[in-house]
Amino acid sequence: MDSLKKKFGKKLQARRKEMGFATQTDLGNRIGVDQPMIARWETGVYYPSGEYKEALKRELKIDDSFFDEQENTDVSIVELLKRIESLEAQSRVKVPTGDRGELINLINSLDDSQVRALIGPIKQLIAAQSSMNKNKIGS
Repeated sequence: MDSLKKKFGKKLQARRKEMGFATQTDLGNRIGVDQPMIARWETGVYYPSGEYKEALKRELKIDDSFFDEQENTDVSIVELLKRIESLEAQSRVKVPTGDRGELINLINSLDDSQVRALIGPIKQLIAAQSSMNKNKIGS
C-alpha cells in the first residue's frame, strides 16, 4: 500500500476528529458515503476523488493544499513516463508495449519513498542515453 496514501489517511482521520466527527459514520452521513469508504480513505486503501474531495473540503474546513502531497507525487510519476516517451521519440527506439506495461506496473507497485529514490538515477540514465544518442548522430 502506498505510504503517501497512508499518511494522507492518518491526516484525514486526525482532521475528522478535530472537527468533531467522532465516528467515520458521522462524517460519511454528512458527505454521502458509507462508513467503509471513510475507513478505506483513512487506512490508505483508497484516495477520495472529485466530488468527495469537495465534500471533505466543505465539512472538514480544509483547502486543496490538504490533498496536494498525494497529487504532486502522482504528477511526478506521469512526468517521468512522459520523459521516457520523449527519449524514445528522440532515439527512434521504442520500448516494446509489454516492457512499457511492465515498467508502469513496477512503478505503480512502489511506495512513494521508493519512487523518489529512483527518480534521480532514472533521470541520470535518461541523460546518459540522450548524450550517447547525440554522439552517434554526430559521428
